[in-house]
Amino acid sequence: MPIDYTDEDLAARWEEFFESSENRVRVAEVADLYPEVRSINIAYAELDQFDPDMAQFMLEEPQRVLSIGETVVHKQVQQTRGNYKIHLRFKALAPDSRVDVRKLRSEHLGKLVAIEGLVRKATDVRPKLVEAVFRLTGFEGEVQWDATKPDGQMYKGFDVTRMREVLGFRPRVSLEEGLALTIEWFARHHETARL
Repeated sequence: MPIDYTDEDLAARWEEFFESSENRVRVAEVADLYPEVRSINIAYAELDQFDPDMAQFMLEEPQRVLSIGETVVHKQVQQTRGNYKIHLRFKALAPDSRVDVRKLRSEHLGKLVAIEGLVRKATDVRPKLVEAVFRLTGFEGEVQWDATKPDGQMYKGFDVTRMREVLGFRPRVSLEEGLALTIEWFARHHETARL
């Protein structure tokens, strides 16, 4: 069971983490390139080496841990550069944090996991949906579409042109608004929602 950090403990640990000369240089480099570059990329192993308990705690409560870390960076940058919103991005998570895309469940909501899997076929709609969901959930990783692999699944396209012409149908919300509402609802009800 990881240590339960207070917000003050986390802020102090992040301050110490960013005191190293290597990390100060990283912060300065991103601040120099802002707004073209807005993220500091950190290998999970670096945080794990610095404080294994904090690294494990981040996997359990990533929003809280990363938000406090970003606040610490913001304060450091604000003193010398300005009001920059710099993000922390972790790469190469621990092997035990990897989850196969088929085994992704509600228990993973709110946790930091590395999703493994392969999308086999991309349609015009699927990339738009995936990109919208990632944008709305704050995911900034990379999706690699491999169109050389067979899909194997039947799919049907849905076109509302005829509904619009005959019935006067017009969606009340955009696709992105609908996804945002769905994600927000699921985040509030994931414990009781049926998957």
